[in-house]
Amino acid sequence: MRVIRKTCVWIYKCIHMTYEIIVIVLEKTRPSAPAKSREIGELSLLHQDNLFEILVRLDHQSLGKLNCVSRFFRDPSFQESYVNWATSPIHGTTILFSIRALFVPTAKDDRRSSYYRFQQEEFYTINYNSREEEGKLIQAKRVRHLEAEERLLRCVSVAKGGVLCFLNGKREYITCDRITGQHIIFPPSPWWSKRSAAPRILLGFDASSRTYKILKSEACRETYTVKHWVITVRIGEYWREIDDSSSPLFHPYHRFSLSVCVDSVIYSYNQTCDIERWERVDGGFYLVAFDLRSESFHGMPFPPVERKHYDDFVRSSTLVELDGRLAIIHVCNGMVVTWSFEPSSSLWNKKHAIALPPGVEARSPRHDDDKFSGSFSVTPAGEVVLLMPRRMTSSLWILLEKVGVKPIWKKFRISGLGDFPNPVHGSFKAVVVVQNITESFFHRQ
Repeated sequence: MRVIRKTCVWIYKCIHMTYEIIVIVLEKTRPSAPAKSREIGELSLLHQDNLFEILVRLDHQSLGKLNCVSRFFRDPSFQESYVNWATSPIHGTTILFSIRALFVPTAKDDRRSSYYRFQQEEFYTINYNSREEEGKLIQAKRVRHLEAEERLLRCVSVAKGGVLCFLNGKREYITCDRITGQHIIFPPSPWWSKRSAAPRILLGFDASSRTYKILKSEACRETYTVKHWVITVRIGEYWREIDDSSSPLFHPYHRFSLSVCVDSVIYSYNQTCDIERWERVDGGFYLVAFDLRSESFHGMPFPPVERKHYDDFVRSSTLVELDGRLAIIHVCNGMVVTWSFEPSSSLWNKKHAIALPPGVEARSPRHDDDKFSGSFSVTPAGEVVLLMPRRMTSSLWILLEKVGVKPIWKKFRISGLGDFPNPVHGSFKAVVVVQNITESFFHRQ
């Protein structure tokens, strides 16, 4: 009986906006026959069901490249099957992060200037699977198309699906799709006042309209007020101001870009100021929610922390999405505490508290403050991800939590990072799982 081995070879280098070329090579072999009698099947068209099964198993980057013409991407059954297959734990998780090199000034440098000078951010992705053995070396891949444009000075926000927002020197905001590398440049944001502080930018996804939106908050030192603008991430859109009478309450917090978008709502830390002296009030932090559907603000209760400790709490915590809800990961006294918000009762519940992994310092080795140097995020499977930046090398810790079993840390080593001659600062942008192609704004133009 003839034994047939099927080897699928994909060729998609020549993809045009009006053509889709998929070549499947079927190699037929007979183990008992000599090599010269090997028969190679001719190229043939695949049945729609077979093509469906093949496309659903493509990685998201290849799928994004093929999205220009295929009708499968508009089929609801394919979208559901692809997302369910690609986001299952067996296929692992893709994590996107960036690293910036810190250059300490020499004696010749003007020490009255900034203490550190940053290189342009370098973006990397890593793929891991929780089933892998602990200590495995994970190869990081450079995402160079996010760095190809000199105008992309710094990343100011990131949203679900790997969509990032950059700021350039012309006060323009540029969104970039990590998968396709395409950019959308928006018109310059409104210039409110020469004395206005640097704007705070937040990017989120509105599930009702299936569009991304950017929220810009800017404070004016002359009038002691804050104004907000919103723009929908589409070509031809313009900034529109939000007429909110309570906008002075929602003052942007600039020091850290701590925000997360959960179910079309952007949650972020805000701060209060003494408007007479225009100084930040100690312990003046609170949580604010911005609903992308109604484009309105509302306040949020803070976790059960004493007000005098708000500063330390914000500096050592991360807003994340956990099990479809807003959550906070807080590092305190060498412990990682996870708080989960219950919308029905408007209360915070402590999910668990576990010690930091062995050898991980609770304080930054380069600063005199108590800010934790690691970066947290959460995978769709509910695993807590901890990225620890180090000189030349970095490590990835995954907190595995199983029902009825105490959570444990699992360590992976990361290779393939840039050869930085100086200490580096890791800025962990987001956990990016397989993107639902229909949610990409580049295909909704």
